[in-house]
Amino acid sequence: MSQLEKLIEKIKQSKSDVAFSDLVKLLSSVDYKLVRRKGSHVHFRKQDAPFLTIPTHQNKVKIVYVKEILKLLDL
Repeated sequence: MSQLEKLIEKIKQSKSDVAFSDLVKLLSSVDYKLVRRKGSHVHFRKQDAPFLTIPTHQNKVKIVYVKEILKLLDL
């Protein structure tokens, strides 16, 4: 099992907030780039894909946003 697969499983199994750094690793692996960080909102962009805005609090991302990202990425 690769590190990316382990990371995806870790994120899927999470019952509460996910570390922002884990989410950045996941999005980077599928070619999303962090384009802007202003306050608590972080913006990611990928060519020919929806623009993502993710709110973070204390370097954590709420599970509801993580589930939406996983659905968007078909994971």
